[in-house]
Amino acid sequence: SFIECKTFRMGGHGTHDPSNYISKELKESWKLRDPLTWFSDYLKSRKFLNEEEAQLIQNKIDQEIDEAVQWARNE
Repeated sequence: SFIECKTFRMGGHGTHDPSNYISKELKESWKLRDPLTWFSDYLKSRKFLNEEEAQLIQNKIDQEIDEAVQWARNE
């Protein structure tokens, strides 16, 4: 199997890089192609997911990220 993925870095090369060299139009066009947003919208449009469920999932993700960052800082 071979999977080709064409992606776009939405931010700069690091936290020090505001990526001002990338046009707003280019960022916006790639934002519309975001697979996470697209799939969430797809699930909602087919009634497999509602806004409340999506928010619960996002809260869980945010919590896991916060815990991982805190663990990394403590190490």
